[in-house]
Amino acid sequence: MKKLYLVLVVGVCMILSPIFASAEGFTISVKPEIPDNQKDTSQTMYNIQMAPNEEKEYVLHVTNDGEEERKVAIMMTDATTLPDGTIDMSNPQVKLIKKAKNKLSELASLQQDTLVIPAKSTKDATFTIKTPKEEMPGIILGAIYVLDKNEKGNSKDNEKAGMSIRNQMGYTTEVMLSLSDQQVKAKLALDKLKVGTYMGHPSLEIPIQNINPNIVPNVTVKTEIKKVGASEILVTDTKKNNQLAPQAFFPHQVKLSEDKIKNGTYTALIKADSDYGHWEWQREFKITKHQAKDINQRTEQGVNKLPWWVYILIIIGLILVILVSYLIYNVRKKNDNKK
Repeated sequence: MKKLYLVLVVGVCMILSPIFASAEGFTISVKPEIPDNQKDTSQTMYNIQMAPNEEKEYVLHVTNDGEEERKVAIMMTDATTLPDGTIDMSNPQVKLIKKAKNKLSELASLQQDTLVIPAKSTKDATFTIKTPKEEMPGIILGAIYVLDKNEKGNSKDNEKAGMSIRNQMGYTTEVMLSLSDQQVKAKLALDKLKVGTYMGHPSLEIPIQNINPNIVPNVTVKTEIKKVGASEILVTDTKKNNQLAPQAFFPHQVKLSEDKIKNGTYTALIKADSDYGHWEWQREFKITKHQAKDINQRTEQGVNKLPWWVYILIIIGLILVILVSYLIYNVRKKNDNKK
């Protein structure tokens, strides 16, 4: 069990690498003040051990390296799994499974949710964690998230346009809390399948639930889809190296078609494998005529309507080609005149 625990901790540290903000002009940086209950002082995250019914204060140093005053928002977030199989902690409104217990966002409280930081200065964001009365195996995973309120841009508008700039406007410092050294066995479950669109294609969402409070690393998900009563496999899909956050959904997406889908009743055989277990489910799902028509229309719109920034990139590319061609022409003309 100790070997398993060490493997999980090393894996977590590799998975939870810090996310640096990369927006142009971003001047905020953060640094955790390593507490005395830190498990590994070489880490740039809070990897902490606490006892049941304990209360402790933690500090994050937030620095403004810019020439102007900055205003930042501070939030406590819970870990979740994105459709691409990576763990994310930058969303304060994440939806965990119904049976999720002891979420970091509920155990931790902030002394202030906003900081105004003068130019070339540092201020502290302080949060307190109050642990539950009972001992709990596994880990509680989340983050303290700093968002630069001075950065321009609306993340929702940019997501609609085909871009997400959420991580470009903030910095995530992970918090991994243990209340005991005891680990729990990995347990996955399957929620209701959903048909829709993803990345411009008809898609089947397979919501896999990580039931217990531990990370299940390097999960391979294999899917086969057939029409009910038929032997022909219509869709095969394999996705490796998925990292499943504790007590969270993994909204795994399987592309159903390159273009249009047909209504009917289908069956999906789903297998999930990792070093910590094997799970297998078989589920039926229906695509009604109305659903098929709606999804096909949205797919066509997604294919035909490119985001605005794609057109800008095309125009910039054409201008660069013209400028380079003009410069080459001038250089050659000068060389010919010298001869």
